[in-house]
Amino acid sequence: MFAQISPDMVKGLAAWLVCAGAVLFLLNQGAEFLRKLKGKPAEPPNEQLQESHHELARRVDGLERALAETRKELRDEIQSTRESVTDLQTNMPGQIVSLLKNTGAI
Repeated sequence: MFAQISPDMVKGLAAWLVCAGAVLFLLNQGAEFLRKLKGKPAEPPNEQLQESHHELARRVDGLERALAETRKELRDEIQSTRESVTDLQTNMPGQIVSLLKNTGAI
């Protein structure tokens, strides 16, 4: 098999390999150029990231506490409203009868 390879074929293969390498090199350089144009986001120092994390955690904790208080207030108001509605439902027939007696309908 190697005996069938002529010197011209080796030169042609070498030329193709050089061309392929050049194309890959140009593509890589183009991609790197585009990355540089696009820019890399700046990374803040670790101390700044940690301080930001602590600040956000503090704010989230405050919001969670406020929501818990609001939920408790709403729960109390809902319970109070339920009790009022239950009382009204219980007393409603008696009030209707009393109103009808007062108007002389019964």
